[in-house]
Formats: sequence, C-alpha cells, structure tokens
Amino acid sequence: MKNLFSLSDNALFSAVRGNSDGDGLCFSQVGKGLLVACVLLALCSLALAAVYCYTSLSGVTAHLLQLLVLAVAVFVGGFSAARGAGRKGLWHGLLLAVIMLALLLLAAFSGLTAGGVTLLALLVKGLVLVLAGSLGGIMGVA
Repeated sequence: MKNLFSLSDNALFSAVRGNSDGDGLCFSQVGKGLLVACVLLALCSLALAAVYCYTSLSGVTAHLLQLLVLAVAVFVGGFSAARGAGRKGLWHGLLLAVIMLALLLLAAFSGLTAGGVTLLALLVKGLVLVLAGSLGGIMGVA
C-alpha cells in the first residue's frame, strides 16, 4: 500500500524534463507547441491586418477571420505538441488551449486589446480553443 501513493523521482520529473519515457505530460513539448501557435498567430494576424487595411472587410468579418486564425494556430500548436510528445495528444492539446486562453485573457485584462471582455466572447473563444487544441492533439498522435 505504501508504493501506491509514492512517486519515484524518475517518474515525477521525467515529464518536467521533457523525456518521453515517463507517463505524464511532456511540458517541454507543450512549450514548443505554444511557441509554434504564438508565432503562427502573430504572422497570420499581421497578414489579416494588412488585408483588413487594404480591402473593405467589415468588422464582423474581420472578427470571424481572426477567430478562424486563432483556431488554426491552436490546432497547429496542439498538433505540434502532441507529435513531439508522441502520446496523450488530447491532454497536450487541451493544456495548450487552456494556456493560450489564459494568455488571451491576460492580454485583454491588461488593456492590450481594443475591446472589453464579454462573457459571450470568452465562452466562444474558450470553446473554439478547446475544440481546436483537442483535435490538433488527437491528430498529432494519430
């Protein structure tokens, strides 16, 4: 019974170090996936901003396209994290989506975004991020 509740140092810290021999989440791969998602989001947002400046896109269309760009970035980040870890794709994708949502909330509450935070927008973005991260993670290990 004593061994049931004890954790060996190797099993506990192998996931933190990024080794793939442990059974836990590989946080270094989640970090790499987060970096991939952020870079892709930044590049696609710049391209979308250029399109928005030089065309007559409406504000609603721009918001929908930005949500699509966010979903694609989180999907690719979840895919990258799960592919690198080689296991538990759903959990790697979900963790990446939650971290990304937390970063977006931090940016919104710190005043880096133009609009305020509404409950509906938070729920929609949260749902989109969770679905995109989950699908990306599952596809990354499939």
